[in-house]
Amino acid sequence: MKHTILISLAATGMALVSCNDDLVPANPGLQAVEIQATSYKLLGGQGYIALLKENGTPEDAIYVLHTNSRQAFSRNLEVLSIAETADGIDVRLDNGGGIRFSVDALSGASFTGYGLSTASGEGYYSSFYGSGKPLADPDVADIRCNCFENSNSNSGNCDAGGKGSTECNIEHGGTIVGNGISFKCSVKCSDGYYACCKSI
Repeated sequence: MKHTILISLAATGMALVSCNDDLVPANPGLQAVEIQATSYKLLGGQGYIALLKENGTPEDAIYVLHTNSRQAFSRNLEVLSIAETADGIDVRLDNGGGIRFSVDALSGASFTGYGLSTASGEGYYSSFYGSGKPLADPDVADIRCNCFENSNSNSGNCDAGGKGSTECNIEHGGTIVGNGISFKCSVKCSDGYYACCKSI
C-alpha cells in the first residue's frame, strides 16, 4: 500500500514539474519600463523646507513645509516619485531611500512642520527660480496658502479655509497689468492651526 501511494505521489509531482515548451507568455509584448529619476533641490531656510525641481517650469509643483527650524541647507536629490498622503508627501528616491514631509509630529517623518503648502503657476515661479534654477533663499512668504495658530484672529482675511479648516486651496488665472498670470496653491495644517488661502 505504501508503495502505491508513493508511486501515485511521484507521478503527480512529475506532471506538475514537467514543462511545456509550446506555452506562450500571457503578454509577450510587455517590456520592462525604466523609471527616470528627476533632479530636485531640497532647501532649508528661515522657517521652511522646500522641495522643487532643479529645472522646473511654472507648471511644476513646489512643496514648502512650514517649520520652526532656522537651519539653512541645500541638497540635490534624484526623485523617482512624489505621492501625496493624508498628512504630507512621500518622496521616493532613486537610491532606494525616501523622504517624508508631514504635518503630524507623531508620524516619524523625515521632516515635520505645522503646514505643508503646494504651489505652482507663473505667479510663484519668480519667487523660487532665477535664471531657470532654484534660488538659494526663495521668497516663501509669497505663497498665499498658509497655516495660522488657532489663537490668531486673521481668519476673516481668508478667501478659502479659515478657522476650523485644516486644508484649503485657491486658484487664480487671468491678467494682471496686461500679462497673463496664474497662481495655484493648497495647504494642509497640523493640529492647533487652521488653513487660510488668499487670492491676489
